[in-house]
Amino acid sequence: MNSRLTSHATGTRQANRPPVRAILWRWRWVGVALVCAVIVQTSLSSLAAAEVETHSMVIANKDIYAGQLITEGDVTTIETATDIPGTFSHTEEVVGQHLIAPLSADSPILASHILTDTLVQSARPGHVIAAVPIADTGGLSLLSVGARIDLYAPAPKYAEPGQPNTEAELVASDIVIVGLSTEEGQSTFLSEIPDKTVYFLEIPDSEASLILGIGASTPLIAVLSSTAS
Repeated sequence: MNSRLTSHATGTRQANRPPVRAILWRWRWVGVALVCAVIVQTSLSSLAAAEVETHSMVIANKDIYAGQLITEGDVTTIETATDIPGTFSHTEEVVGQHLIAPLSADSPILASHILTDTLVQSARPGHVIAAVPIADTGGLSLLSVGARIDLYAPAPKYAEPGQPNTEAELVASDIVIVGLSTEEGQSTFLSEIPDKTVYFLEIPDSEASLILGIGASTPLIAVLSSTAS
């Protein structure tokens, strides 16, 4: 008798228990929601991993010539994914500095492109470093950084009335070249402007005014110094 009751009770419980398939169907949306949550989380993690670090970099926003004093209007800052060694992050780091090499628009400005305070302060006592234009007389290839040169003022194209023509005049001797660059000339239908080389020279204080004064109106002539070793 007890055996029949137990069997009947067991059969009743099994009959009242819902099928497994029905339970899964009832909770199907919970599973879908969990899968979607996993997909979204994975996507967000992938996007975060793919996010690239950017760096601020100062570039020229127009062509800048060698020897030119950099102003606020010459430079701007961009964000770039490439961290180039020797670049600057803020425009105030380069504004007020002299450019050693000419730069075209959109070019990054490197520490090697400007006449830094370190270079200026490296001048020997009693000397200054300044940009001086040098005329191309066919021997510029012999002039390099570290070379010693003699500077000559070119002879005038025309003599003053009543005065004979003169040869080029020696202005300063044994001047050291500490940097150089070339400004590219321009050729048009009406005229042709030749390349102009700008040299950064270590000049004695006593001769700086004369050299810079002549250089402001015409390029000087440079030849290798006879005292160079």
